[in-house]
Amino acid sequence: LDGSATCEPVFTTLADWTNARISADGRLIAYTSKESGDWAVYVQPYPSLDKKVRVSVLPAFRLSWAGSTLFFRGDGDVYSVEVDLSDVLTVSTPQLRFTGIPESRFDAMPDGSRIIQSTPLRDFAPLREVRVWLGAEGVIRTRLDAAAKAARR
Repeated sequence: LDGSATCEPVFTTLADWTNARISADGRLIAYTSKESGDWAVYVQPYPSLDKKVRVSVLPAFRLSWAGSTLFFRGDGDVYSVEVDLSDVLTVSTPQLRFTGIPESRFDAMPDGSRIIQSTPLRDFAPLREVRVWLGAEGVIRTRLDAAAKAARR
């Protein structure tokens, strides 16, 4: 992250895809794609990319990792799945975690107990509420270091 690295595509596809996120241990990549027609969440081992699992049953878009738990949004609700890569890639059945949350980007706390997102203030429509997660830079740096370490393997 000193500015000397070059960008290289992780994978290419003809389908629309976005929101790629590397897991904290650097062994998995999750992303959203329209390859099935609707926006859906997929997960693959990284960097091998040798298996792909669709995680979301209903259309879904935004996502965030918390350890081996992957959170994603679908229709105003937040779901989670447990992702295991010990022998082969396996994903649990999606579980409803939070409901009735306004559509917005979000992130999950490392222990999965809370999510953080910005939402418009009702009395002051032009303004945006910003909630700051103190200590986030350490978690982000740890995730980036793990991803870089995994990429060198």
